[in-house]
Amino acid sequence: MVVVRAHQDQLIATQTQHTANLRQIQQHLGILAPPEHDMPGPSKPIDPSQDAPLVEQTVPHEETTTGEIETPIPSTEISTAEPLSPHDPPTTT
Repeated sequence: MVVVRAHQDQLIATQTQHTANLRQIQQHLGILAPPEHDMPGPSKPIDPSQDAPLVEQTVPHEETTTGEIETPIPSTEISTAEPLSPHDPPTTT
């Protein structure tokens, strides 16, 4: 029984470390906002009937701007009077 408990403790420690690593990666990639504070979960189960009523939260509207950007498109047409190699005929436009 002691061996099983030790193995379980090691699995929990490994899972905790993996979770911390995953959160760091998510924060780095901007997938997850940084935590405001670290709070451990409850040590005993919570009775859902004792929870405060849910309150609807709204996400603030972000102001966006749109505009047109004129970017010249370079021509892909090559015109030259001389051949590119001695084996190619001259090109004309």
